[in-house]
Amino acid sequence: MPATLVKTEIVYNTRDNSKTTTETYESFDGYGTEIDGKANRKFSHEGGVYRYSGDTIEYFEGTGQSSGGGGGDIYSVEISTGSEPIETHPLFAGISSEFWKLWEIWKSDKSNDLLKTANLPSGQAANVTKGYWDPFTITGGDEQKLVTKWSAGIREYLAPKVVSRHQTSGAPTNLSAVGKIDTPAYTAGVSGRNWLFTGASSRYNPSTATFETTYEWLASGPKQWDIDLYGA
Repeated sequence: MPATLVKTEIVYNTRDNSKTTTETYESFDGYGTEIDGKANRKFSHEGGVYRYSGDTIEYFEGTGQSSGGGGGDIYSVEISTGSEPIETHPLFAGISSEFWKLWEIWKSDKSNDLLKTANLPSGQAANVTKGYWDPFTITGGDEQKLVTKWSAGIREYLAPKVVSRHQTSGAPTNLSAVGKIDTPAYTAGVSGRNWLFTGASSRYNPSTATFETTYEWLASGPKQWDIDLYGA
């Protein structure tokens, strides 16, 4: 079985004008060759899973490989995956709202009065078993695909999770936007989504007598962050 790329992190460092791309792989069959020739290679083996990563470092034209020194900002994007309910998969975006309403009722109470034939919307009245709405009677379309996967025990799927970070010198400012829709300076070309400013962390560096603050944003899923709930 081939290795799986489980995480990609891209870091732009304006202190030494470099771009570092870190790729992390996992495999059940041992260490692969995906990181051969990369810098800062790391390997671990736990619970039968082989995990390994490596860096590709690029320097901007004319800068050389200096160690930097000072004061520049660092922009990074981490791309990984997280579990989401199967119902939120883009495959099912076209399913009607009347189906979703009945689906949620059916999952919790299959004999609810709202599922009786007489109470069903016209578009769902044919999907009945013994007088109650039954999604297993649906044939064809994305609704049947959902029911089939759900009945097979597939209740979640892995969705891309994208986090953008900006590290800079100085104490945190403009924290009034925390919890609101806000676009970071660096998005790694992510499209079709919007961003939520999730917070900031700060620490004092006694060696430079300055605060170092990291701001963080989380990209939405395909449905985007709700502007009514998270609008500026």
